[in-house]
Amino acid sequence: MPETEAPADPWSALLPGQELVPAYLTSRFAAQYRVIVDVLLAEQDTSLTGLSYDEVAAGVRARLAGQVPADVVDRLLAPEVLHLDARLERLVQWRVLTRWQEPARSGEDFLRRRDRYQLTPRAAGLHVFWSSVDDTEEATGDLTLAPRAIHERLIAFAESIRQAVYTDAATEFQQVGAMHQAMATAARGWQRTLAHALSGGPDREHTWEALGSWFGGADSQARRLRRQLRDLVAPWARNMNLLLDTGGAVTRRAELLALAVAVERAPDDESAWRIWDTAVGAFSARHLLLAQDSADESDLSWTNAPPAPVTARFREQGARAAVGRRTKIPDYSTGKSAARRARLAAQAARSGAEAALRQRSGTHLAEWGEITDAELNLLLEFVGVVRRTRSESAVTGDGRWRITLRRPPQAHDTTSLRADSGSMTSLNWYFGMEPA
Repeated sequence: MPETEAPADPWSALLPGQELVPAYLTSRFAAQYRVIVDVLLAEQDTSLTGLSYDEVAAGVRARLAGQVPADVVDRLLAPEVLHLDARLERLVQWRVLTRWQEPARSGEDFLRRRDRYQLTPRAAGLHVFWSSVDDTEEATGDLTLAPRAIHERLIAFAESIRQAVYTDAATEFQQVGAMHQAMATAARGWQRTLAHALSGGPDREHTWEALGSWFGGADSQARRLRRQLRDLVAPWARNMNLLLDTGGAVTRRAELLALAVAVERAPDDESAWRIWDTAVGAFSARHLLLAQDSADESDLSWTNAPPAPVTARFREQGARAAVGRRTKIPDYSTGKSAARRARLAAQAARSGAEAALRQRSGTHLAEWGEITDAELNLLLEFVGVVRRTRSESAVTGDGRWRITLRRPPQAHDTTSLRADSGSMTSLNWYFGMEPA
C-alpha cells in the first residue's frame, strides 16, 4: 500500500514524526537547493540580517563561477533551468528558510522586491553536518597524538592547582575537554567506517552459490525472469493494440468474443440460434402505444402508421449512431482524489483525537472542558465498546487500546461535554485509555 494511502501512523501521536527540513537533499533539484543553502550559510559567517532576493541570485552566480566553466554559468542560470522563485518558496515551505519583508521607507521601496531570506537554525546545523561528513577523516587525522597532549595538559592542570593559579587551571581543563571530545568524534567516525567495511562481506563459496542460483540450472532465477518478461510481452501488445484501435472508447469486443465462444460450443443449431437471438435481442415484434398530441390520431392502427426511417449511418454503426461523439471511459480521478483527501483528513483527525484522549486518561469527564468533534465522536465509540461488554473495561475492535469507564462514587454525578457539533450529557465517568 502506498504511504499516501496508508492509515495514520499511531507512533506519531506519541513520538516525533516527519521532518521536512532534509527534503531538499533528496529532491530532484537537490543540486540547485544545495547551492542556495551554501550561499545563505556562508553569509551567516559575516552577517546576521539574511540576504535579499537579488543578493541570493548574485551569490548563486558567484558560487557557480568558482565551480563550473564560465560558458556554462549562463546556461545554468537561464529562467527555464533555474526557477529561483519556486526554489526559494519550496525551501520556505520545508522550513529550511525564514522569509520576511524589509519595511518600505520610500516610494521606490514599494516597487522593488523587499523579501529577505535566512536559514533556520535546524537547517543551518543540518547543512553544516552534511557538508562536513566528507571532511571528518581529514580534520581528525592528527588526533592519534591526542593522548600524549592530554597527558601533558593534565600535568599542567595539576601544577596550576598546586600553585593556586586557577585561571591557568581552567584553561588547561578546557583544552583537555576539547581534545577529549575531538578524540571521541574521531573514534566514532573510525568505528562507523570499520563497521561498514566489515559488514558481512561474502566469502568465495557464498559468491559461487549465489551465481549458481541466479544463472545455473533449468529453473534459475535469470531464466524465470526471462520467462516472465516473455509472457508479459503478448498481453501488453494485445492491450496496446486494443487501446490504439478504439482510441480509448468503450467497446464490446470482449462480449462479442464470449458470444462467439458460446455459439461455437452450442450442442445443436437450434440452441446456437437461441443464444444468438437472446444476445442481440431478436425477439418477436412488440408494439408500444403512445399518447398522441391530437385526439384524432389516437385511433390510428400500427398497420396504417407510416414506417419509421432507418438511416444508413444507423445500419452501419448501430446504437453509436444515436450520439454525436464516441463514448469515452468516464473520468473518476477528481472524485477519487477528493475521496482520498477526505479519508486522509479523517484519519489525521482520528489520530489527533486519539492523542488528545490518551492525554486525558486517568481523569473524570467533568475535568475535560471543551473538546473537538473528533474527540467527541471517538469518545462515543469507546463508550459503546465498553458498554457492550457489560463491564468496566474492554479492548477496541482494532486491538490497540484498552478503555476503562468507572462509575462515579455518587450515582447522580453527571456532567456535559460540549463540542462544535453538539454536546453529550452522561455520568461523570472515570476514563482510562491504555495500550492493549
